[in-house]
Amino acid sequence: MGDYMTTGRITLAAAASMLLGLSVSANAADLGLGEGCCADLEERVAELESTTARKGNRVVSLQVYGVVSRGLLVFDGSGADEDDSDTVLIDEDGSKFGFRGSATISPNWTAGYNIELDVSVEQAEPIELRKNNVWIESTQLGRVTLGQASTATDGIANIVLANTFSDSDEFQNDIYNEFGGDYGNFDGGRGDVIRYDSPSIAGFIFSASWSDDLDQEPQDNDDDADFWDITLRYSAEYNAFRVAAGIGYSEEEAGDVTTEIFQGSGSLMHIPSGLFASFSAGESDDGVNDDSYWYVNAGIEKQWLPYGKTTIYGEYGEYDDLEDDTLYGLGLTQSFNAAALDVYVQYRRIEEDDGDAELDTFLLGTTIKF
Repeated sequence: MGDYMTTGRITLAAAASMLLGLSVSANAADLGLGEGCCADLEERVAELESTTARKGNRVVSLQVYGVVSRGLLVFDGSGADEDDSDTVLIDEDGSKFGFRGSATISPNWTAGYNIELDVSVEQAEPIELRKNNVWIESTQLGRVTLGQASTATDGIANIVLANTFSDSDEFQNDIYNEFGGDYGNFDGGRGDVIRYDSPSIAGFIFSASWSDDLDQEPQDNDDDADFWDITLRYSAEYNAFRVAAGIGYSEEEAGDVTTEIFQGSGSLMHIPSGLFASFSAGESDDGVNDDSYWYVNAGIEKQWLPYGKTTIYGEYGEYDDLEDDTLYGLGLTQSFNAAALDVYVQYRRIEEDDGDAELDTFLLGTTIKF
């Protein structure tokens, strides 16, 4: 009896397998896939993979990012050598794209990389390297970065919480140089550096960097120049207020010339109303020239339209260098969140205190991030 039941079960299982196979075959035939369905599908997947950006392994992440920035500039200027007005297409703020990623070594240790390129029609080369570095980070000890990267003071003069196009930097300076002027802050640049960033402690982050081949503005360096800098940044929220600030010191030795720069900036925003104000100041001394500047901007940032926040602001700056300059400006930025798009308009007037040169600019521009 037992043998009979066992034989019956085997027979039923075999029959079920045959019926299932016939059913699958029939369904495949009904769909017109035939015997080559899987092979064709694999070929299509392989073709798709060959045209898709992907990372080289499964342990290190890959992120592609960037920003495209273009503008239309109308200017009217007078200088010692020329008077001119024109309308030009510019990418003063620059378009950039890059690759970055990281991998987990242990729960408290990670490592990563960053490669970033600058794309501009206004620079010597249409594509220039901005960053090419690797880093290792501990949640308790901080991060060490090695390679082409920002110095610690890069961005220390341009802390603005609101989405303004303007800060204390020298936008449209190439145009203004044609009329004998020169203005801007002493913000740090990028180069081949070793950099350290501490963990955030009560909102404070300490950073330091060193380089023996820093070939970025605003410092003019040679191959024998030694550069180092330190910064302290702070950010926090107190009830209805958001605050961010930073100070930095840099020193560069190039031959017999030592240039010391001390500068900083800060910004405060009242979150419910959107009112904000920002300030930046600095001084540069190379033993011969002692230059300085100070700059403020203030305004309001609110979401009056369904597309995104609108930022309205005014600005003023004094730049004391070889040619003492005064800057006045007004601007508006409209964000479109659904497209990661900003559209901005800006008016600026720059005057030399001795009256030798002046420049009026009106800029309409857009940036889109990806």
